[in-house]
Amino acid sequence: MANIFILWSSTEGQTRRIVQVMEQELRKGGHRLETINADAPPRGWIVSKADAVLVAASVHRGQYSAGLRKQLKLQSARLSKLPSLFITVCLSAARPETEQEAEGYAAKLLAEIGWQPTRSACLGGALRYPEYPLLKRWMMKRIAKQQGLPTDTSKVHEFTDWERVRSLAAEMAELARASELQHA
Repeated sequence: MANIFILWSSTEGQTRRIVQVMEQELRKGGHRLETINADAPPRGWIVSKADAVLVAASVHRGQYSAGLRKQLKLQSARLSKLPSLFITVCLSAARPETEQEAEGYAAKLLAEIGWQPTRSACLGGALRYPEYPLLKRWMMKRIAKQQGLPTDTSKVHEFTDWERVRSLAAEMAELARASELQHA
């Protein structure tokens, strides 16, 4: 089966959870995966022997991590040669009326690094109130209230559409298979 390279960046863990579900789905299909955390990459890594690339990253306070931006800039020439899926995870994608904001974050990043993925998608993240320190919990509650999201700080509120995650994994597998067949 295909070789799929996965680059991810997660601020509070939801993006990592999404990537793990996608990894499970892709492995079920027999695909070989290489997964790198953009915020703690191995020294001197490069995208190699990949038939396709999946990049999944969270947006926090309107920004992707500096580590992700750096890695994408370093690897953009290689990434541009491969079929790819770019996933943005943020609270703005949690509601249809604010999803355009999430798409704007992605468009800005992609223009900054000069990479045009084959496909991109936005997924809702999570509010992990019980895991936040007191000040952050208070700030996130204020932001959630402004965005019309739940403010009950006694529990975690997930906005990720897990069926869509599985569907995106299937799309990723299809991109990789088509690329593998093209190069066979």
